[in-house]
Amino acid sequence: MPIKHDIDASLTIIDPGLLDVPVDYDVKTKIGETKHIPPTLSFQYHFAPDRDFQPYLGLGLNWTRFSSTKLHPDMVDDEVSKLILDGSFGVAAQLGGDWQVDQAAFASA
Repeated sequence: MPIKHDIDASLTIIDPGLLDVPVDYDVKTKIGETKHIPPTLSFQYHFAPDRDFQPYLGLGLNWTRFSSTKLHPDMVDDEVSKLILDGSFGVAAQLGGDWQVDQAAFASA
């Protein structure tokens, strides 16, 4: 299921009364929204697979894909009509451990 996010921007407002010197009024506003799916394929190496605690390292590849991207209606004008977000690929790394709590539960599975 895609995850929904609002897209906010911090804007610098130029006050014409100060000879066009940028003044940061720290204005944060919603400029749009999007949904994304970040599937990640990872491979894990378990250092001690026969022990109750099994530390592991993982390495993989992440692909983030955006969909349903919409520009907030207040941001639309003659020059700006849509918001486009590019997907991305990246490396995913893991460091963790599995802890076997009950031997009987695993033997019956």
